[in-house]
Amino acid sequence: MCGIVGYIGTISRPVNLVIDVLKRLEYRGYDSWGLSSITCDKRLNFIREIGKISELSNDTVIDHMNADAAIVIGHTRWATHGKVTSENAHPQLSNDFKIAIVHNGVIENHEEIRNKLMEIGYDFHSETDTEVIVNLLQNKYVLLKNFKKAVIATVNELKGAYGIAIACCSIPHRLYIAKMSSPLSICDYDGGFLVSSDPNVCDAKEAIILEDGDIAELSYDKVDIFNKNAEVVKRDSILIEPYEEFKNNEYPNYMIKEIFEQPDALRNLMRGRLVDDAVTLDATRDLGWVERIKITACGSSWYAGLIGQYYFEKIASIPTSVEYASEYRYKDPIIEDNTLLIPISQSGETADTIAAIKMAKDKGIGTCAVVNTVGSAISRMCDSGIYLRAGREYGVAATKSFSNQLLALLLLAISFANLKKKPLDESLLSDIKQLPDVVSDTLGQINDKIKDIALKYYQSPNFLYIGRLLEYPIALEGALKLKEISYIHAEGMPAAELKHGPIALITDEMPTVVVATQSSALHKTENNVQEIKARGGKIISITKDDTAIAEISDYNIKIPYLNDILCPLISVIPMQLLAYHIALLRGHDVDKPRNLAKSVTVE
Repeated sequence: MCGIVGYIGTISRPVNLVIDVLKRLEYRGYDSWGLSSITCDKRLNFIREIGKISELSNDTVIDHMNADAAIVIGHTRWATHGKVTSENAHPQLSNDFKIAIVHNGVIENHEEIRNKLMEIGYDFHSETDTEVIVNLLQNKYVLLKNFKKAVIATVNELKGAYGIAIACCSIPHRLYIAKMSSPLSICDYDGGFLVSSDPNVCDAKEAIILEDGDIAELSYDKVDIFNKNAEVVKRDSILIEPYEEFKNNEYPNYMIKEIFEQPDALRNLMRGRLVDDAVTLDATRDLGWVERIKITACGSSWYAGLIGQYYFEKIASIPTSVEYASEYRYKDPIIEDNTLLIPISQSGETADTIAAIKMAKDKGIGTCAVVNTVGSAISRMCDSGIYLRAGREYGVAATKSFSNQLLALLLLAISFANLKKKPLDESLLSDIKQLPDVVSDTLGQINDKIKDIALKYYQSPNFLYIGRLLEYPIALEGALKLKEISYIHAEGMPAAELKHGPIALITDEMPTVVVATQSSALHKTENNVQEIKARGGKIISITKDDTAIAEISDYNIKIPYLNDILCPLISVIPMQLLAYHIALLRGHDVDKPRNLAKSVTVE
């Protein structure tokens, strides 16, 4: 989940370039950061700091590191092994201070390697598995007398996931990188090459994406890629999305900007896919054989999958189940014939979801991805798929990507229904076309009211979120948003489950957010609200009409009426805004909440 950048080339002040790219990568980790530069006369400089690189102000240090630099590697850390300290930040250095490494991933056999190295005299100054790699590399270099061979020998001994960039002052005109289950890419850049764990931050139109087991040797004008057996492999460049700077001064942060971008994001998703009165998706063109669907995902994407399950079963009559990717890969699941796996991931790099896809493909299962990031690992692995076209999402908490996941799954369900000649609700497609405008109107109408509600409840220590049918996953998503950025404990659950235990928690200090937009379950949800009210609970309700639930609520938020199937795409908006405004009132960084990273590339 950490961010890696490396540059080898002839530009002046390459450290500044690496810092700029690291700032763009900070969504991948911001516990600490570090840089190392190798000079043409074989000197190694480094800096490691706790905190965010975006707060860097020490120009003197950077000027010193820029002097005659031939290679620069940099890192933003999301801690896995070891506390957040400068000693545990990257780069990690070899005992002889000649090799520097930055690393993303988890080395599963690091303790075994550490013990062997300590027995032959190596010292360790951090708690990281990364320091094990760099000292193992030093040891191999001493034995083999050839740095390329030492790199190959080192990665062959590692078990687990890694993306590594390596610089050595003994060879100041070579940069080495290696990849296993953690993304790494190479872009041409102004007299050299730029390495990154996310190619879309590199101001380039194309990138070479390394595959698992690849090792690359970079010089100023050449890239050689080979495997663990030292055999040359060829990797073609792919098109990538251009980097877009955050220049809109209308918004104070990414999260609120991305919340208000949802209407345009939905329009982009529909463009060319919903034309006149028909849904046309290339993704399902050859999937008429599908009889069952398995959805696998993590976090918000898993909640989207729960709604997708409803869509596929209700609209296309395809039996569907939803699995946490982190559990699915270990279950040795029974997968019946004619089953399609649909992985959902904003980043397209989620480690657990990638592992689930690999397992499914090993079993011969077809795959259809729902991803946002063009050229990501999941998009390349799957047989077919649909891009979300939400635009780059910089805020850690999913907003526009989540809404686009819901709409993408709905369009997939409609496309499957067409394949299977299933009749559709005639009003559904016309309502979908209205959706972006309805979302825009909702944002304008409720934002100020949500601010008032946040002001009332931002000091509450706990929240409950409840809903039925399609609104139960929205309750889960609302609770997650609050936890992620406000650090308030919250639980989401089906409304009927409240009386099976959790109602014991209800007090006048515990607000309950009730999502009540499903017409067929409205009366039952009203009963649950009455049970909360009878016990002194505070009710914040989201409804479409002036219902009995609205009347007994302490606060009511009305959303526009649309087909029940589309209500989750509207009711999620107050969830996002409530979490956002509460987090601001509590003084938190909504874009970079503590302990979290945008792209979860480690288990």
